[in-house]
Amino acid sequence: MIKGKLKINWFKADDLIRMDNTLPVSDFVKLEPFYDVCEEYMHSLGYVLWDDDIVFEEEYTDKGYHELRYNCAVVRGVKRKDKFIINELGIAYYHIMGSKLTDLDKLVHARNNLRVFLDGDMRPQEDSVQAMRYLDEYIKKMRELGVENIKQLLS
Repeated sequence: MIKGKLKINWFKADDLIRMDNTLPVSDFVKLEPFYDVCEEYMHSLGYVLWDDDIVFEEEYTDKGYHELRYNCAVVRGVKRKDKFIINELGIAYYHIMGSKLTDLDKLVHARNNLRVFLDGDMRPQEDSVQAMRYLDEYIKKMRELGVENIKQLLS
């Protein structure tokens, strides 16, 4: 089974298809191509993975769902017509390295994903509009001063 403290990053079938649309999600045979795609993605986010060879350990079945357990991964899915269809794939990891993103990068990312909340009359709520203004101001100040850390901005 997976060694040490159990830390697993789960990927849904849709996530796997988004990462590589050539992966045979509806006809799983072997783990290696899936593991390679997930490993590359996880490394880019700073995850530290196991260095062991992939070894199949056991198949577990419960109420129609199947789990294929490996020493470094878990594959969950169902079997239909002699095909294994993946629902989700879990990859074991040691830890996550320090974030490579600066505070400025994080603020810009938050601003890009921020939405204004609307009230019942479909008007923007003032507090969410104000939050966007503050965020825009901090990003602008940080860019003008050439700082990437909020502590540098505040000192």
